[in-house]
Amino acid sequence: MPNGFSPNNDGNNDCFRGYIAPNTELLEYQLLFDRWGNQMFETHDIEGCWDGTFRGQEMDPAVFVWFILPKPLGATGRCWIFFGRAM
Repeated sequence: MPNGFSPNNDGNNDCFRGYIAPNTELLEYQLLFDRWGNQMFETHDIEGCWDGTFRGQEMDPAVFVWFILPKPLGATGRCWIFFGRAM
């Protein structure tokens, strides 16, 4: 997972997205504003990404916390939880 992005419309790192292995189902992916815990973004689309906006407004630079819950296709039982932060 990347640890930063720059949503300034210059075509480089404008969208924060996770990368998971092929043949993996994305069960849940959330990005949370770390200070208050407001949910900024959620997707179940493996290609989904966050553009740095919340309710149509650009967010100020800050640290955001994310977690991702992937599951290998065909797996039963256990899943993995990954989490981190991005600026």
